[in-house]
Amino acid sequence: MRFLYRRHLALRLLNELSPHTALEIGFSTRPLLSETTIPHRLGIDLNPEFCRRAPFPAQNIDEKDFIPQQPFDLVIALEVLEHLPNDDEALQRWASWLNPGGHLLLSVPARMAHWDANDVFSGHVRRYEKKELQLRLAQAGFHLVDFYCYGFPLFNLLKRVGNLAMRQKLKTFAGVGTSQENPGTLQGAKMTFGKLLANPLVFRAHDLFLGTDLGIGYMALVKKEISFSKK
Repeated sequence: MRFLYRRHLALRLLNELSPHTALEIGFSTRPLLSETTIPHRLGIDLNPEFCRRAPFPAQNIDEKDFIPQQPFDLVIALEVLEHLPNDDEALQRWASWLNPGGHLLLSVPARMAHWDANDVFSGHVRRYEKKELQLRLAQAGFHLVDFYCYGFPLFNLLKRVGNLAMRQKLKTFAGVGTSQENPGTLQGAKMTFGKLLANPLVFRAHDLFLGTDLGIGYMALVKKEISFSKK
């Protein structure tokens, strides 16, 4: 359910841009780029099946091993950074893939106070604090364009309820990173309930709290700083 709202926010931010080239990192089964009209799109993902099914060129490669043939106007990394042990290096690497003035759109889980069983199952290394994330982005050479804290109030509550069920279901799994389906995945009745909540009225209500630090996720649109050499 929060996935649908996060996607709604990401597309809203992309509407502010007009990139010619874009890369999506870890696009999974529902690439954000598939809902854009960006002329030149590329994806990278660790799952070869996702790459085969992608509606644009995609490479089955770890992001740290990816070498772009040319810089991009836009890099998208939704729910990726929290999986990487060396996140500072990753941000610097992504910045190097951008044209001067290019944009990075990313999302991460917010606040370690919300750490739960789903983080464990998903293989998260961390959740982020607001000031920490903004500092890391600045140190990587990015200028903040937009910053959202999303999920409050309803999706915060649903996350807590879902975590109770996740704890029980995790007992049947050998550990993190198995080939099993994430027990938190929307399916059956949960999918129907999720679709009922994914409507403009619910989204607009949550939009009222985007400027707070009450939610369970952060989304940032940042711009690569343009350096001017001295003559």
